Amino acid sequence: MKKIFVCIVMCLGAIPMFSQVTTPLTYREGQGEGILTLQQLKDSALQNNIAIRNAKHSVDAAQQQRKEAFTKYFPNVSGTGFWFNANKGMAQTELNLSEQISPELGMALAQALPVEALAALGNPVSVSMMKNGTIAGINAVQPVFAGGQIINGNKLAKVGEDVSRLQLQLSENEVEKQTEQYYWQLVSLQEKMKTIEAVEALLADIYKDVDVAVRAGVAMRNDLLQVQLRQNDVESQKLKVQNGINILRLLLAQYCGLNNSQFTIHNRLRNRMQRTIIVH
Repeated sequence: MKKIFVCIVMCLGAIPMFSQVTTPLTYREGQGEGILTLQQLKDSALQNNIAIRNAKHSVDAAQQQRKEAFTKYFPNVSGTGFWFNANKGMAQTELNLSEQISPELGMALAQALPVEALAALGNPVSVSMMKNGTIAGINAVQPVFAGGQIINGNKLAKVGEDVSRLQLQLSENEVEKQTEQYYWQLVSLQEKMKTIEAVEALLADIYKDVDVAVRAGVAMRNDLLQVQLRQNDVESQKLKVQNGINILRLLLAQYCGLNNSQFTIHNRLRNRMQRTIIVH
């Protein structure tokens, strides 16, 4: 019975062995449906993460500001124009040509013009101006000296664009780092779950052996209860690990912009370890 309980303690002590996996690896594309690699998760996070989108918008805004600052080197052209139409002229007057004609000119016109034309000269003539029209203008201002404001403004715009690009790079690095952290935490919990399941199966076999020994009278009932207690402890740890796995899947799905959290991660590390064991 001492050997049995030593085996139980060793199995329970082996549960946290896989909880410290932190070595990052580079993966290829997964083969199965719903199987995601670390690189796929990073790519999805870079495309759908809100922080990355905001950083890209900041870069676009900085580019437009730089283009706007460059236009200050060119003349500032402005134009105005309007059209008007009134019901009557803005300037009106009446002209009496007969009063403006001298006697000498009148005698000359009497000899040259017919009688009807001479009679018309005696009637006043109404004159109207600015009843309708169009007015347009254009203005161009070229800055000659602005105390270095244009040059320094362009330099500052370029610096602002570079800063926004660096902020985008920092955001991408932070997103990749956080995605990788979630990934390896999920790998650790999944490996821990496999260890717990192995211990659970081992305890089930031990329970059968102890139960047979109790019935045969070579073991005490208390020994069987201790095995059941260990099984309850393992079941409690299994429930905690499963909850942790579900939470990490939800975090990854939300962080990477996935449609659902029902996915499986491709653990290249475990496959590599299995191949190493087979070779040896």
